[in-house]
Amino acid sequence: MQTDTAIDSYGKIDSYGKSVLELANTGAALRYAGDFLVAIAHDRPTGYYETGPAGLGWREAAPFHTVRFDVAVADAHDGRFVPGLTAHLRAEKDGRTLAAGQCGFRWHPRLHRYAVDLRLPPDHYDLIVHIAAPDFPRDGHDAGRRYCDPVVLRFPRFGVSRTSTVPGSPPG
Repeated sequence: MQTDTAIDSYGKIDSYGKSVLELANTGAALRYAGDFLVAIAHDRPTGYYETGPAGLGWREAAPFHTVRFDVAVADAHDGRFVPGLTAHLRAEKDGRTLAAGQCGFRWHPRLHRYAVDLRLPPDHYDLIVHIAAPDFPRDGHDAGRRYCDPVVLRFPRFGVSRTSTVPGSPPG
């Protein structure tokens, strides 16, 4: 695993990049792949605010989901968040896929991420994250040539310890 920091052209680490790197200190797995720095962590599923026909409303986590996987994706060169990605996560054990899903964007005040709730009991799994090459336009003669290829990252024997079937509740 590469553990050096992501530094921008001015020699400063981006605050998002710092947050991604800090995840490694809380048990998250961290990998570089192509132009991406990817961290993966897990927690209990929680509810979240979502815009619907009636406006912004609270949505409970599905009661059958037991774990939420957070996939934080930063630019490997400068540590900035990479928006507009399509990411999928698959959990395997002994070569069999036990759960899989597309990771949707989740806005967070400190660490934007892509997340998916799945149903898995506590255990160790091989997690495979596939990030498609984005189709958004990129500015910059040199820096704009990033993210041209899809990446597949494997996180072997990722320990899932915290699971729950208790939905979250809206804050305050």
